[in-house]
Amino acid sequence: MKPLQCDIAVLSAGTAGLAAAVTAAEGGASVIAIEKAAHTGGTALRANQIFGVESSLQRIRQYTLSKEEAFRIYMDFTQWAVNARLIKNLIDRSTGTLEWLEGMGVEFIDLTSHGPGGYYTAHIIKPNPPRPGLGGAATVIRLLTKRAEDMGVQIILKTTVKKILKEGGRIVGVVAENREGETIQVNCKAVILATGGFGGHHRAPFGIPGVVGDGLRMASEVGAEVTEGTMPPPRGGDYRASAGNLANPMISSFGHPHLMVNLDGERFINEEIAVTTPFGGNAVSLQKDRCAFRIYDEDMKEYFIRNGLDFPMGFGIAQASMPTTKIDRVEYEAEIKNIIDNSSNMVFVADSIKELAAKTGINPVNLKITLEEYNKCCETGRDSFFNKKARYLNPVKRPKFYASRTFGSTGTPEGIKINYKTEVLARDFAVIPGLYAAGMEVASNLYKDIYPNVLPGNAMGFSLGTGRIAAENAVEYVKLLR
Repeated sequence: MKPLQCDIAVLSAGTAGLAAAVTAAEGGASVIAIEKAAHTGGTALRANQIFGVESSLQRIRQYTLSKEEAFRIYMDFTQWAVNARLIKNLIDRSTGTLEWLEGMGVEFIDLTSHGPGGYYTAHIIKPNPPRPGLGGAATVIRLLTKRAEDMGVQIILKTTVKKILKEGGRIVGVVAENREGETIQVNCKAVILATGGFGGHHRAPFGIPGVVGDGLRMASEVGAEVTEGTMPPPRGGDYRASAGNLANPMISSFGHPHLMVNLDGERFINEEIAVTTPFGGNAVSLQKDRCAFRIYDEDMKEYFIRNGLDFPMGFGIAQASMPTTKIDRVEYEAEIKNIIDNSSNMVFVADSIKELAAKTGINPVNLKITLEEYNKCCETGRDSFFNKKARYLNPVKRPKFYASRTFGSTGTPEGIKINYKTEVLARDFAVIPGLYAAGMEVASNLYKDIYPNVLPGNAMGFSLGTGRIAAENAVEYVKLLR
């Protein structure tokens, strides 16, 4: 096959890849985007929110968080262990990215945080066609894909890039292979790596099939500084996080600050803290097998059905196109039956504490002692162990009993080392001319040990933002070579 020619090759057509392809084309470059899957989209097909600060929707809601404040919050949360200049740029440009998408027809209908104490920076995308769940960002992908095609971007699907070509110290192209086994060479002046990383990797909650670190390998082969990360793979299970399960009322019911115990049957945290998932993840990661269980009883179940979820979090986000915290009894109990019938290894239902201990593997003797201590705290309204607020001290006494297994996932996400221009850096910190990286491919530059969901929406927001920054700088680089 005759080699293809373009100014910029974008490796993948997911969130960052499409943002980069469109931006590069808008800048006057010829672009080829190569995607392994049979469709565009990647992880974004399971998302529905985008980060932004000082947006028009925030002004309408009279939400006054400033870009300066957001930068301070982010850097304090990550203890300045991230690329500060890149983060500042992404936050400052976030409103412009939202407006750029709105110009293509994207609508934002609401704001949300990720739990108490979080900031309302996640802009909920209006799905088209309307539907509940976390797939609203598919609308963004559809519109970005159309914009790319309208701008003349050539999108090659079902094709895997195998190698980045480098000559004379510069990037000059890529070699790919389609599903028919044909080799395709693309000669170009710059490459933007956006093959997915932490956000879609097997280590992440969503675990997008096909995201197996291709970008990290290829970048390393041309001399880039990369890390495979230290985050352990999450345990599998039929109730692992997914777009569908986050909208599931039964699964979402465990977002409340319920009693939490480890495999030894002992408390180890003020359960209010676990509502902020990065903090809870840290605490759980210190336990045996990095595992813990949230537990509540029949009275709490009836409370949820009667009053709705106090902490809707995933459920609330998924229902943002039709806001509600209410859950339906029939749907809730049907899911309980489904759990029992399918012997779930992540959610457990039992008629006694003894049975619950047997099903979960929790030490039964210690669990009994812990329940006696905890229920006494609930009766007195004073948590003598961890000072949990009285309003969240709900006893665990009445069968049935419900438990959800949770795993701690903390560590350093994998990624390619870049500078604030998203230029890929070699092991000696020298720029590799013509090579850029964006999206969750560069998560190690954006996050420290855990995802900073105190400012939610940043995974998709920063993927879009780094894609745009990479494209703008790649276009300027290409112009110098003409």
